[in-house]
Amino acid sequence: MLVHFGRKSPHKIHATELKPAHYAILTTKIKGRYAPNAKYLIRLAKQTGSKPIVIYPESFKKGPKGWVLTIAGKIYSLTHLPFFSVLPVIGAKQQTPFTLSILQKLQDANISVLNSAEAIKKSDDKLKCYQFLKEHGFANLPLTFDLSKELSQKELDQLPEDVVVKQAQGSSGGDGVWFVKKSELSNHIAPNRLVQEQIALETEMNPATGEKRVVDYRYFVINGKTRMVAKNISAPGELATNIKKGGGRETAEINMEMAAIAEEAVNRIGLKWAGVDIGRSVNGEIYVLEVNPTPSMLYDAFPAFHHARIHLYREILNTVKSLARGRQQKATVNSKAIA
Repeated sequence: MLVHFGRKSPHKIHATELKPAHYAILTTKIKGRYAPNAKYLIRLAKQTGSKPIVIYPESFKKGPKGWVLTIAGKIYSLTHLPFFSVLPVIGAKQQTPFTLSILQKLQDANISVLNSAEAIKKSDDKLKCYQFLKEHGFANLPLTFDLSKELSQKELDQLPEDVVVKQAQGSSGGDGVWFVKKSELSNHIAPNRLVQEQIALETEMNPATGEKRVVDYRYFVINGKTRMVAKNISAPGELATNIKKGGGRETAEINMEMAAIAEEAVNRIGLKWAGVDIGRSVNGEIYVLEVNPTPSMLYDAFPAFHHARIHLYREILNTVKSLARGRQQKATVNSKAIA
């Protein structure tokens, strides 16, 4: 095949010349570091012989004839891209309107994506996620209200005395979460905030100290099925189980009742891959606490997760490869570098 680098002589790559699973990973870099999970997925992909194209939101620009993507110094029209599918690996704080608009543009260009921009939008905003699931008959949810404005007396009457204030969007790892009394809510009214009833989650005893610790779970769901469960355990005296708050992690067996609820939430939102934070109250009721469209699996401090995480990463990569193969069968790609 002849390769031409002049503007009037396009570099052509035909579908038959591409690798069987030609796909891209859309991610971000913060201070030179990849978003959570991206580094491990890219490394595993290379180890398994399928080097992905890594692309970044800032590599997309609007040109005179429409949007283009720069890859390794070559500029591609979005209608002639050198890959068939995209795995978005974007941290919660980087899921900006611009980043999601780029993902939508790739979808509009008939590129298959593991999680669609629409599904990520539904789940990334905790308030909208709650409202969407509630409107579609999902019952396993904590009572939630918009705290960007003053609550009505009717809303206040429905809430218990102990409540949780959260950032509706953009928080991660336990940032932007406050456990407060209902009487204090007027001090927390702000844009991008919600308030939820505080669920009294089940606890377990620390065998070494005898202290009670709060327990909840993260169910990792891909292709509609739970593949891994992380048991999240709070630090003594803490209500939150996040690692940043001193929480711990353990592997756990799949509880079929919890798995069914987590899988239903993911399927209703339309995600192919997600992490569902789920808890059981002291009364035995199961609640979906959050749905994470790009859940972190960075449990390096907990060796028990190593093998389970590798299997999960492999399934994620196999899924995006399968999407690439399906897209490849539907269309012949003629990828042209225009500069």
